[in-house]
Amino acid sequence: MPGTSNNRNATEFLLEGNQKLRDNDPESAIASYTMAIGKVPNNSYAYCNRAVAKTKLKQFEGALKDFLEALKINPYNKKALFSSAMIKIKSKNYEEAMTDLDKLIYINPDYKNAYLIRGDTKYNLKDYKGGILDLTKAIEIDPNDSIAYNRRGECKLVIKDYHSAIKDFEKAIGINQKFAEAYKNLGDTKYKLYNYTHGCKDWKKAAELGNKNARELLEKYCE
Repeated sequence: MPGTSNNRNATEFLLEGNQKLRDNDPESAIASYTMAIGKVPNNSYAYCNRAVAKTKLKQFEGALKDFLEALKINPYNKKALFSSAMIKIKSKNYEEAMTDLDKLIYINPDYKNAYLIRGDTKYNLKDYKGGILDLTKAIEIDPNDSIAYNRRGECKLVIKDYHSAIKDFEKAIGINQKFAEAYKNLGDTKYKLYNYTHGCKDWKKAAELGNKNARELLEKYCE
């Protein structure tokens, strides 16, 4: 039986919170992490994990405050940096998210997902060439990442590098034959090159895989 809160230490509460989080009980996990913080107020991991639990409850403002507190204690907390960036992206605070991602990549220069998300963020900031550089780095780290190829293709599509974009979308599909969004993007690109027959064919495949936007394009331009 667990002891009372007075004779239990921060580590016990932290481990208890972790177990509750694994058991999909974020509310109880928050209570355990709060007890851990009460025992050791400079516990970066307790703040970070409590933030994760709050995120599961869609308490994003509270989660961000906890991630920031974790980073005050330990500026090198990789989970806090990544998660803080994701919350900022969700609220379209792209510039501040970039700051977190830059720090994260400085700390861990081989972290593929950081390059992937930073590439997306640069896309949202209309820095398409910068996005291509980050997504290329993600592909260098993991050549079988279909999402990175697709997103790099999207950057190339915007800057009208159509033929190179097609190669990326085809590569993404070669890795994942059920990648509906890549088929849709491939159709978009071919249509811009006046290859209407093959563009419609790709939209049809994307629609069959459940892409609603492709279905709308197919009905508007191809049927």
